[in-house]
Amino acid sequence: MIATRRLIQQMMTFAVGALLYLANFNILLRKHIHDIDSGREMRLPTSGLANCSKQNVTHLPPGEITSPSLETLLEAAAVVTSVWDKDVDSKAEVERCKRYGFNYDGRIKRRRIFYGSLIADDSWHILNIAAMEAYGIYDTVALVESDKTQMQISRDIRFSPGSQRLKLLQNSMWGPSARVSVDYYHDDPRKKGKGRKAEGLLRENLQRDIIMERWQQNNMTAGDIGLISDIDEVPTRDFLRSLQVCDVPEFRQGQDCKQPKILCSTLVFEGSPECISKGRRWHHPDFILGECVEGIGDKQKHKPVKRKMSFGTYVRPSSWENTSMTMFPLWDATDFRMGNGGRIVSGNDGLHTAFHFHNFFDSLSILRKKYKTYGHPVHDALEKPLGLIEEDVDFMVDCLMNRTEDGNKFVRVRGGWRVLGKDGTPIAFQKAPDYPNLRHQELQEMMVEDESLHPRANLTLSIKNGTVL
Repeated sequence: MIATRRLIQQMMTFAVGALLYLANFNILLRKHIHDIDSGREMRLPTSGLANCSKQNVTHLPPGEITSPSLETLLEAAAVVTSVWDKDVDSKAEVERCKRYGFNYDGRIKRRRIFYGSLIADDSWHILNIAAMEAYGIYDTVALVESDKTQMQISRDIRFSPGSQRLKLLQNSMWGPSARVSVDYYHDDPRKKGKGRKAEGLLRENLQRDIIMERWQQNNMTAGDIGLISDIDEVPTRDFLRSLQVCDVPEFRQGQDCKQPKILCSTLVFEGSPECISKGRRWHHPDFILGECVEGIGDKQKHKPVKRKMSFGTYVRPSSWENTSMTMFPLWDATDFRMGNGGRIVSGNDGLHTAFHFHNFFDSLSILRKKYKTYGHPVHDALEKPLGLIEEDVDFMVDCLMNRTEDGNKFVRVRGGWRVLGKDGTPIAFQKAPDYPNLRHQELQEMMVEDESLHPRANLTLSIKNGTVL
């Protein structure tokens, strides 16, 4: 009888412990409301609000260190343990602000930056490069993962609650005090028919809405900065620091929120550190002061108005700019990404203010999968020669195979990342100087194998300098 009672007590203790364990993951089902036109669309994402305590987790799961270059990058990232530019140095800030056309007014407390991005099959290459560039800068890193691609193709959740991957993201990877979370987006099970499953840009932007919920939960204020990007769009560290302390007109109090965005002048790497598109600039990511962010700013001053459907999603109409309004509506996550209303900032002599590490995947097979299953899908992306998938990819192929770019839309910067100078070189490449060359060599080997499986001549003939490829 005593043994039976003891067994029951042990079972109850185990059950309570299990419930507490699950509660710590804080997985909850909640409504998210997105204003559209005069009505409201309801969706029901499952959100894993993963604020696990930081543990001594420094290793990827078995099998995920896929190359010597990634191992080199991880080793360099592990060495970065202190925020070397944390203190505000007034003399240095004067020069920094001048680099971007700003003034320095003596500010000694840095503005907080709340960062948000979607996350999916992004490689540990790009995750570490992004985290090293912004190490110790972001207050919040709000990531959102979906169980389907934009085109409704099912995928496994990578950063599930309690997973080794999630723990690595949260184990000081982004800095000693960054609050890192991964929320999860699922289709609304209550809906029937076509309305149940959002696709394309609409699905993408509904996911981004969850980023702004996380910012609210982390007590973002009107004086903080919001930053929404794709994970491979990485502001330079120097530019991030300038936005935290300089007198930026768009970050002054009392905004009308008509044109509040600061956009980056973004240098484009295509697949490899060696493959930079000459003269090409991207125009994301985007920054907005909290005062103009929906859910943070004053909605009494900035009245909401109807939105319109465009490119398969709901956007703020440009006609607002032609009205007698003096205070304009707050900006939601879709506006961050797609709305017009800001300026692109570059540094002295056209210095870039961000990097786009486009198509930095672990393998070319994952790259092919991206083009088949995400936005603007290429339905035969798994079969056709890689260079015929898209212009950006064709440029990468020419660069990796050291071919001329005759007939290509883009021309590469000779010398790759080495010609960028200290102010223009990614922190990861400075901390791990062997990484860029190692990675380029690995990609070249992958490309040779890929072309043996998908010969270009099987589909079409490409003639460059009189040579049939």
